[in-house]
Amino acid sequence: MAKSLDDVLSAFTPEQRARVEARAQELIEEALTLRDLRKAQHLTQKRMAELLGVEQENVSRRHCQVNEKSLPDAFPLRKAEG
Repeated sequence: MAKSLDDVLSAFTPEQRARVEARAQELIEEALTLRDLRKAQHLTQKRMAELLGVEQENVSRRHCQVNEKSLPDAFPLRKAEG
């Protein structure tokens, strides 16, 4: 049976939990920055996707979802926008 996030975090020391929470906040802010950068360049999600060679849905997902699966994929997108 899979462990819940609470189960995993409960095994961490308070310092480790604080580091995890701080990093999670950084990643959330990073994901939000993707939208800001795209808008600052006056790009639609569709145009951004064309420039990156991905489907528009992939760009949308990075804007709308912050989860374990999408976060690692956001970094190449972030690098391409920079």
